[in-house]
Amino acid sequence: GVSSSINAYTIYLESKGFKTIIIAEEGETAHSEDYFSKSQIVVLSRGYGSIQTNNIFVRLYYRIHFIKKFVTAFSEIEKKYTVTAIHFNLTWSALSLLLFYPRVRKYSLVMTFHGDTALELQNQNLHLYSVSKLVRIRLRFLKFLQNLTLRLTPRIIAISKYLENYLIKEFCVPAHKITVVYGGVNRIWQNKLVNRPKDKNLYDSRFINLLHISRFEHRKGQDLLLRAIRIVLDKGYK
Repeated sequence: GVSSSINAYTIYLESKGFKTIIIAEEGETAHSEDYFSKSQIVVLSRGYGSIQTNNIFVRLYYRIHFIKKFVTAFSEIEKKYTVTAIHFNLTWSALSLLLFYPRVRKYSLVMTFHGDTALELQNQNLHLYSVSKLVRIRLRFLKFLQNLTLRLTPRIIAISKYLENYLIKEFCVPAHKITVVYGGVNRIWQNKLVNRPKDKNLYDSRFINLLHISRFEHRKGQDLLLRAIRIVLDKGYK
């Protein structure tokens, strides 16, 4: 996921002698000092973001307040350190600097594209999307903001070839701006898996070992996974 990618970047940069600073809203990720052990974490309070509401005015105020907090936090970092590069992960944090702190464009800028947020929200709210004009307008606006962010950021990291092609087709991002960097596997867990006792079933041709990792939502294809399992079971595999 996003946190794993950030962690992989920070570990690599630390090995090259760079200091990494993460600006994040308060929450699970922001308080994971043990996980992001190589980074300094600047935590922004959520404020109105902690209120669960669909009131458009409250959400708009929250976004404006977030932009102000994010720009202030970055300017404080800029005063203390020599900034070499800025890495964006999310649309709102990227636009906070790209639109409201123009001097960031003198730095090396890169954004990692983990997926189409508007499409994710649409899939999570399929019923509302079909009946609510307001929801459709909101998702189109989010799509516009994503597009704007991708256009303003000079370099884009895609975490798969699929997303590289998606960026080119859906957002018209020039291919020369995109670099594919696959998500890494945490070395600690990798070693645990490699060094664990061997399971005799792993080498039995009647067994199929299947690992599926994803969120539980329609576009991840769990329905297809269940159909596939049924097929292999009917063929006599375990």
